[in-house]
Amino acid sequence: MHLNILADFSNDGTHLSNIDHAIIYNCTEKEQHRIINHLLTYNSSKTIQLIVFDEDTFSYANYNSLSQMLTPVVSDSFEISTIIKSLKDETTYRLHEFAKFQSKDLVSYNSKATDTLPTVIFIISELYLAKTYFEDSNDVIQLLLNAKKAGIYLLMFSQFDIKRFSLGVMQDLIKIYNPQQAYHMVCPAQTDESPTTKPKSISAIDNMSGRQFEDYCADLLLKNGFFNIRITQGSGDHGTDILAEKDDISYAIQCKCYSSNIGNTAVQQAHSGKGFYHKDIAVVLTNQYFTTQAKEEADTLGVKLWDRSKLEEFIRKSSTI
Repeated sequence: MHLNILADFSNDGTHLSNIDHAIIYNCTEKEQHRIINHLLTYNSSKTIQLIVFDEDTFSYANYNSLSQMLTPVVSDSFEISTIIKSLKDETTYRLHEFAKFQSKDLVSYNSKATDTLPTVIFIISELYLAKTYFEDSNDVIQLLLNAKKAGIYLLMFSQFDIKRFSLGVMQDLIKIYNPQQAYHMVCPAQTDESPTTKPKSISAIDNMSGRQFEDYCADLLLKNGFFNIRITQGSGDHGTDILAEKDDISYAIQCKCYSSNIGNTAVQQAHSGKGFYHKDIAVVLTNQYFTTQAKEEADTLGVKLWDRSKLEEFIRKSSTI
């Protein structure tokens, strides 16, 4: 036992396939540690190595003694560029090594090589304090484009809302998670201790606020095979609450948690959001049903309507995961 971490390496590295480049927003320090502790619980130093940037260093200082740390916690922001460049070099080296074994990625390489390589994760404890190093950085873009195959990832936390950041082209190369979704990414399914509630009864969902419903739907979509899920939030969401992808199709989703059936205004908003965000399909997702006028409008505009029955279907499927 160390740092409240009870290691279980019986399936060492198995769940690292869920890891991706990610920004985890609205994430408190406590939530950050819980996510990282899950990574450390199920992955030994043979399968994972962490680099952590934390300007404060105090909250992460105890991690320095762990074997999964590639370096002691970095506190000097000027070191970020050096780390990014070294990870880019490591990516190039690994891809060249993979080629010798005719391997396309780290998993394939490790299945063939005698000396396996660990997954490397560069963790930023507060993206806001490091954002100048990520804005239009060619090194960062190259890393995001190539590093996943090499088993190297950027995991960036922030206590701020995602709308505080201008991601530029990074938006297409990195996943956006809230803390609940991040728990689902790093936790083994059979031992998931995420604070996200288990699938709720439909009556409990009826009592959610609009924001709670959006967060719940985002987590539900994640558990139903959607990815690159982003909650737009705020008054300027252009008729779209959630952006998501599945099966090479991108979605702009309007969420409506109402006490009555949904009219055609929501359909028009979803259609507008689809155009603004340049997505393939517009969706209205609700805990209720749709009026006849809404169905006619949706048929004309090509908007998908996911009603109470579809929501219950998502809940049933998520409970089997």
